[in-house]
Amino acid sequence: MGSDFNAYTMYGGRMRCNVGDDGYINAFYGDSGYKEDGSNGQVMVYQPKFYYKRIIRVSDELAKGRAVRHETLIVSSTAQPGFKLAPIFAGDLDYVLLPAFDAGLVNSKLTSIAGVKPVTNITMAAAEDYANARGQGWHIMNMAAESANQMLEIVEFGMLNG
Repeated sequence: MGSDFNAYTMYGGRMRCNVGDDGYINAFYGDSGYKEDGSNGQVMVYQPKFYYKRIIRVSDELAKGRAVRHETLIVSSTAQPGFKLAPIFAGDLDYVLLPAFDAGLVNSKLTSIAGVKPVTNITMAAAEDYANARGQGWHIMNMAAESANQMLEIVEFGMLNG
């Protein structure tokens, strides 16, 4: 785990960026215009697309009266035989933008900026409405996004205890 993974775009290509309500990336971390206070857009994480493959092995340990399941998860930045595109990239997107901060609520819009208290006690429908209020293409996190983060974490750290 660590910097060795940066050689692979699905890891090393992840970077914070400022995104305007129109979806345009205004600046990346390290650029002179990059800000985390919302003055140059929402703070998001640019995630390049990746592919994955699951290999499941079940071995019968009949003498012990149980079956043992072993799973190997492999990720690749390019399409390979037997690999699937991670579901978050449906429609063959080259990248997605994930929130860098827990969602706050400012002016009836969900926000991902530093220093804003995370919003609580709202329904999923209300959260999606607040996200949509930011502009076209803005949504709340979903299982595909969570799955992508988890796959990358499991591979990098080599464990399920994240």
